[in-house]
Amino acid sequence: MTTNTDAVPTKASSLFPSSQNRFFYTDPSGDGSRFFGTESARDAAMKEAIAAWCDEGWSEEVEQIFSGVVTHTVEQCDVQKKPQPCGAHPDHDYGDNDCEACIAWDEFPNHEFDEVCNYKPVALFASPETEAEPVLVPVDYDRVVSICEAHGICLPVDCVEMVVEIIRLAASSTGDQEVGS
Repeated sequence: MTTNTDAVPTKASSLFPSSQNRFFYTDPSGDGSRFFGTESARDAAMKEAIAAWCDEGWSEEVEQIFSGVVTHTVEQCDVQKKPQPCGAHPDHDYGDNDCEACIAWDEFPNHEFDEVCNYKPVALFASPETEAEPVLVPVDYDRVVSICEAHGICLPVDCVEMVVEIIRLAASSTGDQEVGS
């Protein structure tokens, strides 16, 4: 069995996601994750990664390969520089004195670092709303007839009014009172 560790990364790939390289595949036992600008470039590279596992049969490890689309990355935020120690109170023992430099020094979370920060997720592209409001269309005799005709449904004429009432009743039970207007 051969592994994909010796595979040469595709020239169009990147080691990190970005808004230009959000399509990826991951081969945990091979060359890790690769990011691409297009779905087709990702798919072609992924096929090469899968083929690299073929040697005297398939290794079950090939099933660890997966692909997807990155929707978010992480960005640094809330950067705080380490404050300068107070010259008047080198031991930071300022007692009841409201020394702003000492207070800032005491509030800094970790003096081993010159700066500290947080990180937040950032969307790579605008995503659609999770649920769009339904478009409510008035339901009447003519609307039911045109829908039936458009879909090749043969509804007897004497049943159309019954269907309109059923739709209105169903809409009123879900709270969509406007559907039946």
